Amino acid sequence: MKQTNVISFTILCNACALLQSDEGPNIIKQMKADIRQQFYSNIQFVTSLLDALGKCGDITSAQTLFDSQKNKDIEMYGALLKGSILC
Repeated sequence: MKQTNVISFTILCNACALLQSDEGPNIIKQMKADIRQQFYSNIQFVTSLLDALGKCGDITSAQTLFDSQKNKDIEMYGALLKGSILC
């Protein structure tokens, strides 16, 4: 992606979460390398990323991301819990 913003990454996270293949986790790992640090202050983005990581089975990364957040909301807790249940 040449021009990225928080909305495009959020949409990509949601799409990866819906993929039922091994490509989802690979895309998320590549995407995480391109994410600007300020995106992590966007609660909707972080929640989408937590959901995608959980649905792709990467609970360790999801937990690390969750723990690194200063401001947590109920949706973030729900995304992490749902991902933990799915694994």
